[in-house]
Formats: sequence, C-alpha cells, structure tokens
Amino acid sequence: MNYYFSNTLILRMPVKTSKAYHSNAVTAMLADPFFRAALYIASPVLYYSLSQSGFNGNDLNEKEKFTILKYFNRLCFRPTPFGLFCSVSLIKWGNETKLEFDPTKQFNIAIKPDQAYAARLGTALLATLPEQRNFLVANPTIYRAMDEYRFIRTVVDQDYINREYLLQSTDFSRLLKDILFFCQTGKTIQEIIAIIINGAGCSIEEARDYVEFLKDSQLLLQVQRANIAGKDHLKNLIAALKTSGPAPSGTSALTGALKIPDNLPEISEVPFKEMNRGLRALLPRNAGLTKQQHLNVILTRPVKRGKLTMDLQAGIADGLFALDALCPVERIPEMERFIKEFKYHFEGREIPLMTALDPELGIGYQQESEKGNPLLETLHIHPRSTDEQMISWSPAHESFFSWL
Repeated sequence: MNYYFSNTLILRMPVKTSKAYHSNAVTAMLADPFFRAALYIASPVLYYSLSQSGFNGNDLNEKEKFTILKYFNRLCFRPTPFGLFCSVSLIKWGNETKLEFDPTKQFNIAIKPDQAYAARLGTALLATLPEQRNFLVANPTIYRAMDEYRFIRTVVDQDYINREYLLQSTDFSRLLKDILFFCQTGKTIQEIIAIIINGAGCSIEEARDYVEFLKDSQLLLQVQRANIAGKDHLKNLIAALKTSGPAPSGTSALTGALKIPDNLPEISEVPFKEMNRGLRALLPRNAGLTKQQHLNVILTRPVKRGKLTMDLQAGIADGLFALDALCPVERIPEMERFIKEFKYHFEGREIPLMTALDPELGIGYQQESEKGNPLLETLHIHPRSTDEQMISWSPAHESFFSWL
C-alpha cells in the first residue's frame, strides 16, 4: 500500500509537563482549578463525589486517590485528546523542527453540545416546528423487493447514545410509490395530504392519519432530522424555527455563546458548569439529567510558528513498510464472499446498494449461521446459503501471540 504524507500535521501535547507530577500531592492537584475543570468535563460523577469532600485529598480513600493520580498522570504525560487533558495544534513539515507558541494566549478551546444532547434537544425542538416548515422526505434506504418496499428503520435508546437499525418492509402500492416519488425532495404535510386525497379519494382526516403512519414507520423522514456529518443540526433547526417566528427562549446559547473568553489555564470548572446548566434548561422538564455532561470540548494550543523536520518521514516510511511486511492486508471472509458472489450473480451489473445487500434479493453480508440478527428480526426471509468460513492467523499474529 502506498502512503503519502500530508502537508500538515496535528501536534498532540499533554497540558502540563512531567515535572508537575508528584504522586504524594493529591491535595495540591485538586487545588488546581484547571485540573478540576478537566475532571468535571471528563467525569461529572467523580467531580461531584470529590466536591462532597471539599476537594480535600486527605479525606479520600486509597481507591479515590489512585483515580486522581491516574487522571493527573494523563494531564502530564499522555498526548491522547480527551477533553481538557491534552491539546492539539496544527503544524507543517519543514527543513527543521521548530515550535514557537503564542505567548499571549496559551490555550484556546472549542466547545459544542455533544451528540447525545443535540439529538435529545433536536427531538424536542422538532416537535415545535410549525407544520408549514416541517418538510418530509422519503427514507433514502427504501428499495423495491418484489411486491413490497424494504427500508432501514433507526431506533435510538432513551439516552440518545446507542442506535439500532432494523430492516423492515411494507406492501407495495401505486399510491405509496407516488408518495415516495413525490417526496424525493422535502414536502410539507399539506402537500402530501393533497397527493393522498387525489390518489385515494379519501377524506382529509384519513389522509392525515396515513401521513402519520408513514412518519411513525420512518418511510418518510423529517428533513431537519439529526445528522452525523454536515452542517450543525441544532443551528439549522433553530434557523428554521426563526423563519416562522421567534426561536425558543434560551437557544441563543447554541448559536455562539459557548465560549471561554479568558485565559484557559486560569479557568476553573465554573463556566463549564454554567454552560451545562444553560443547556440543561433547554431540555424538556422530564429529561432528569442533572449531572450528565452535555459539552464536547477540544483543547487547542495556538502555534505562532510550527514545523517538524521532513527527515522523520524516511523513518516513518520504513516503519510502515515493516508493518506491511509483517502484517499482510487482512482478507475479511465475508467481504471476499460478497465480492465473489456479486460477480457470479450480477456479472458486473450496476444495482442499488441496498438491493445488493438484501439477504434475499442480493448477496447479503452476514453468516448464515448467525442467529438472532436484530437487523432482520422484523422480516421472514431466506438468506442465500454460504460456505463455512474459517478464520486463520497470519505468521505475524502467531509470532506476537507467542510473546504473551
């Protein structure tokens, strides 16, 4: 495999130096407002537990002291980005290694609501979106399977953290086909109701009930639904709310108020707690998340001039070559089977991805022996038969295991 070096690099650095670490100074560690802020961001539960003792290291048991030492060790030694425990900077390759940091501001911080919070609040805000601004679009995973439509339905747990994806089906009809074609771009509920009345000759109430069924089953999705990539979901949603009237009270905190204006090393956990309180106030009253962290924090260290010598590239390239030689490209059995059977059954034709992945119409991707697959629990299908797959270790794996 060929690797090419990017012109820019991400420099990761611990916040403090190794000289700051003393294993017998737990009380002094907890007296550091920056460290307390880092603890609050990383583990609100631990932070509140420590606050009960007034952050007095002498009142902690051995297990709690050991936990504090591990966190402070990360602050001084580990360059892995984790809240306020590590900083990142953007630098470039050069003829020599030279780093010059901005003396006027040691750190910057980027703060946004975390994904779980955005999904939870987004759901509440979507419920307040006026009907004329609530555009619906056809589920992009829908595909035709003989006399039915199949599609992926997404189920999110009550904490808005874990997702489950279910393959579901519904009977094909000319009316449903027309609705899905009409909703290739966002349409209002009133526009969809008009299509249903025109196609089915039903009443407005019956048409509206059918639209609710299409929404509940996720055949139709909201255009303003939560996204994983792209523009900020909450900002888009608030902008849509503003076009139809004043945005909900307090949402200005989501459009630019999440900032740390002062010098970060002198900052305590106080502004972060205030931000969390402000975000929590926007949630429905029954959310009940009094101690949960709602902030996604990235610490950056401004670099006035930053370069890393290109001489290091040769050593890195040699290391990558050695890894390629020791560990050949892993062949995933299911992917190999999929490629082989796709060529056999479809002979190089272009077909929709969802059709190719369908266990009945296409190739499928999971072992026949795999039982209780939650993705398929809503369908009675007959997957294609597959040969038994054997997993084998490469000589490199066997060598590494011999050291254990």
